[in-house]
Amino acid sequence: MFEPIHLADGGSRVGNSYLSEFEVCPRRWFYQYAFPTGLREDGRLHDPSQPVQHVGLSMERGLALHAGTAFHNAIETWLRSGCRDGEDTGEYQLDPALDEIDLSFSRVRDPIDPLKLQKEREDMRALFTSYHETFGPGGKLQDWPNIRVACDDDGEPMLEREYEIQLAPGYIFTCRPDAFIYENTYLKVMEHKTSSVFYAKGKLLSMQFETQPTAELYTLTSLYPDQTLDGVLVNVVMKDRG
Repeated sequence: MFEPIHLADGGSRVGNSYLSEFEVCPRRWFYQYAFPTGLREDGRLHDPSQPVQHVGLSMERGLALHAGTAFHNAIETWLRSGCRDGEDTGEYQLDPALDEIDLSFSRVRDPIDPLKLQKEREDMRALFTSYHETFGPGGKLQDWPNIRVACDDDGEPMLEREYEIQLAPGYIFTCRPDAFIYENTYLKVMEHKTSSVFYAKGKLLSMQFETQPTAELYTLTSLYPDQTLDGVLVNVVMKDRG
């Protein structure tokens, strides 16, 4: 059931972010993925007659992106902690998720004010604690058992698995769904998003038309035409609620 697929083809691998970046801003896409950065020892640009081995500039990521990554990593850890022997028990653990948030922020190398970074880390810890207390074990809006992580035939939770499909000659499209879940009896992909409270409604509306869920469904239904997949469940977490 939806086992990860990796193609042996040597074509260039592209994902939704890569393609969406070009659609939004071709110039930024060029700088991020195609700008020739090879330099000679004297600091001048690489001889254009010689092949450039390294392309693309390292782009700084804003604080919001780092916070989203930390929450994303934490919720994967949280969901995984409740899965045992091929079953989602709903006994999700808070402490490993908070540790994952700390680890994610410890890896930030962008030039961000340390005080702002520390505050964002504390805010993410508070947000996830609130999330756990509301939707986790014993919470007033507990997700489980209406929402359960799907496990494969080997008993492993189906979280963060990568799939590949031939998009065009020389190009392989890759996607990495956050999770496969059962919502009641319906098997779905689940995607986690953090958002400001002011943009949460817009995020939910836009996800109906965004390329990410469409591309995931296209990839999975193309690879597994005999499997039934009932859409994408979007989990939007508001990070600045009162």
